[in-house]
Amino acid sequence: MQNDQINTKKKKKVVVGITGGIDSAVTAYLLTKQGFECIGVGILFLDEKNKGKVHEDFFQNSCSVNEMENAKQVCDFLNIPFFAVKATKQFEADILDPLVARCLVGESFSPCLYCNALKLKILYEKMDFLKADSVATGHFAKIHKNVNNNEYEVYASYDQEYDQSFLIAKLEQKHLEKLILPLGDLRKKEVEKIANLYKIPSVQKRDSRNMCFAKTEGLPQYVELKTPRSLRTEGVFVVKETDIHIGDHNGIYNFYIGQPNPNVNTPGERSKADKDLIVVGLDYNSKRVLLGYEKDLIIKDFFVDQLSVNKSVSIEVPKQVFVKLGFSQHLIPAKIYFKNNSSARIELEQAVAGIQMGMEVALYFTGDVGAKLLGSGIVSYIRLMKLLNRVEHLETKIFDSNGLVIETPDKEFKY
Repeated sequence: MQNDQINTKKKKKVVVGITGGIDSAVTAYLLTKQGFECIGVGILFLDEKNKGKVHEDFFQNSCSVNEMENAKQVCDFLNIPFFAVKATKQFEADILDPLVARCLVGESFSPCLYCNALKLKILYEKMDFLKADSVATGHFAKIHKNVNNNEYEVYASYDQEYDQSFLIAKLEQKHLEKLILPLGDLRKKEVEKIANLYKIPSVQKRDSRNMCFAKTEGLPQYVELKTPRSLRTEGVFVVKETDIHIGDHNGIYNFYIGQPNPNVNTPGERSKADKDLIVVGLDYNSKRVLLGYEKDLIIKDFFVDQLSVNKSVSIEVPKQVFVKLGFSQHLIPAKIYFKNNSSARIELEQAVAGIQMGMEVALYFTGDVGAKLLGSGIVSYIRLMKLLNRVEHLETKIFDSNGLVIETPDKEFKY
C-alpha cells in the first residue's frame, strides 16, 4: 500500500468506490487481502429518466443501473457489503447542465474533473455516515506525507500512460489524509493480471484515459433534448484566414475545437484543401464556426485560472515546471508566471497543438516518472501563434473562449 498515512496494524474500515470495472475491483481485492474491513459503494448517476431518448453512445459506460449490478457482483465475490447511492439529480446539476450550457455557447467543459469531484464528495459523505476511517479508489496516483511540513502531497503514477494524479489535484488536506490509492505503484497491465489470476469479476470498461461522453456522437442530440429551439441558432462556416463564408450550420453546439472534417454544406465538389479543414474557433456572438488547419491551433502561451498549488511553492517569482494536458501521457517543460493565488500564465518551451479553453492542466516539479504534483488549473485564455511567412517569425494574439482576439501584444515573438 503506497499511502503513508495508513497504519494496517489496526483493522480499519474503508469505503471503496466500486464501478464494476477492473481498477476498482482490484482495489477492493487488494484491501481485503491486507486486512481492511471494506464497504463497497457504487454511485448511480444515470437512470432511464435522465438519459432520455438519446443516442446510446452518449452515455456509454457511464454510471448506470447496469454498472451497479456489476459493482454488486464484485462485492459479492469479495464477500463485502455493497451500497448503491442514487445521485442522478446531483449529476445532472453538476455535470450535465453545465456541459449543455457550455456547448450552446461554444465553450469547452471537462466533465471528468467535475464528475470525479462529485464521486469523491459522495464517498467522503458515506465514509462519515458509515463511520469508516478512510476512502479508497482505483485512481492511478500516489499520496505521500511530507515529514518536513506534515502535508500530504500527490505524486504521479509509475504508469505514465494511465496516470490520473491530476484528477485528485484539488483535494484538500483533510481529504488526502483519508484517501487510499492501492494502484499507485502498479501498472495497468499488472492490475489486469491480478484480476485474471484471481478471477475477480469485472467489466472491461472504456479506456480510463478518455472522457465518457464529452465528444461522442450523441452529445448534440442530448443538447437538443434539453434545450428549446430558440437557444440553438443557426450560423455560418468561415475560413479564419480569409474570412470567407463557405457554408451554413445548424448550431455551434454540434462542433468542438479541433474537430476534423466538419460537415460543411457547400455547393459543388469540395476541394482537397476544404476537406482538410478542421474547427479552430467557435464564435457564439456571430454564430460562426471558424475553420482552419492544425497549424492554426499551435500554442506556446496560455493562461490558467482556478489555480491551486503546493504550499511550498512561492508565487512571487516565475518557476520552471512540467505541464500535463488532460489525459496526455507527456510532460512538457514550461515556465509559469503567477498573476495571483488563483491564476497564472504558462509558457511552454516548445509550441504544441490541441490546447483548448476549459482543458484541465496539471503542473509537476519534475519530468520524471512518478513526479510530485505542483498544482493544477483550467485553461482560460490561449495565445495562438500564426506563421506569417517563410522567414518564420511569429505574430502572437490572445483569444478568448470563442476564438476572438482580446489582445495583440506590441512585441513580436521570434524563433
